[in-house]
Amino acid sequence: MDTEPSGDAIYIWYGQEASDLTNAEWRDELIARFDQQEYIKNWLIANGIESNLVSVDEDIYIDSGKVFYTEHKINAEGHKYVDPATDEVAQHNTWRVVTVPFGK
Repeated sequence: MDTEPSGDAIYIWYGQEASDLTNAEWRDELIARFDQQEYIKNWLIANGIESNLVSVDEDIYIDSGKVFYTEHKINAEGHKYVDPATDEVAQHNTWRVVTVPFGK
């Protein structure tokens, strides 16, 4: 992220790579993520965010009344834009004002 979260930031998703975890930890993490993923997706949509464009490989957190996340860039056809220089999906860090509180 371009901005550093304050000590009051609430992380709602950790974009942790599988290589950072043991097999058992990753299995437990996947189960936990599956359980919360649908709620987070609906919460993002309720806050005007296109959930299918939000990167699950990066952190999502709430700080100072805003939700911070990494969004995939899209091309004119509405598909994820692949940067020809890196051959990876281009992304940018962004935020939105929270209009629907998390966990309510």
